[in-house]
Amino acid sequence: MKLKSILVASFIATLTLMSCSGEDGEQGPQGMQGQTGDTGATGPTGAIGEDGNANVNRISIDLSDVDEGEAIVPFAVPELTAEVLQTHIVLFYLEGDSGNTIFYTLLPGVDIFTGLNFYLSMIEGGVTLFITDTQGSPAGLPAGIFSYLHVVMIEYSASSPSGKTSKAHFANHLKQSGVDINNYNEITEHFELQ
Repeated sequence: MKLKSILVASFIATLTLMSCSGEDGEQGPQGMQGQTGDTGATGPTGAIGEDGNANVNRISIDLSDVDEGEAIVPFAVPELTAEVLQTHIVLFYLEGDSGNTIFYTLLPGVDIFTGLNFYLSMIEGGVTLFITDTQGSPAGLPAGIFSYLHVVMIEYSASSPSGKTSKAHFANHLKQSGVDINNYNEITEHFELQ
């Protein structure tokens, strides 16, 4: 009986050792996804970033070559591309010197120091400045007062259903941000164009 017990034990041990050898079988199917856990607490809000000047350009056109008395003054502005005319608000400012004060006049508009009216015609690649007196008659650009025509091009996001944003809408947005569109210094400071 002892011999029989040893043989049975040897047989069981052999079967056990043989069943552990050999290659692994194929991977079984993916199990089901477990339940999602609870959402964690919201973290602290980060600091508000500074306003940047992405997509804002300024060009300064020297007026020293403009002849005194010219009432219609064309300027080549190659930066005024078809794309810019469709996607940017374009602001024009005349820089002048009254003798003791540097001043800026938003165009189109009336210059308070000379009383002259300034109008613009803007096309792809250029702008024409028209100057009239208070009666609407052509008037020349006075000598020694105006030094630069500043062109500020600000890309905007289309927010209306028509895909266009008006200058008035943009001016209102700036006003809500504390920026006066008539004030060249505030525009350059806001868009970091200094």
